[in-house]
Amino acid sequence: LGDIRNIIGRIYRPTFAFANNKKSFGWFYESRLHPNCPAVALRYLGIMYLYGWGTSLDVKKAEEAFKEACDKGDELAGAARIR
Repeated sequence: LGDIRNIIGRIYRPTFAFANNKKSFGWFYESRLHPNCPAVALRYLGIMYLYGWGTSLDVKKAEEAFKEACDKGDELAGAARIR
């Protein structure tokens, strides 16, 4: 289920034709709750928190999401981490 939620979240993300930030955030957030959440979903969730897309801007939650993505092997999330 984590993969499915990730795919749906990516469809609605800001850079896609069907952009809907709130829907995209909701799907990435739901994906995070699943034990097999893909690292890329956590990276996108971090980006959404960082820019306040579909949710309130929250740098601390963005950093947590980026760290989780890094822990799952997402190298791009490591580059996005806040220093």
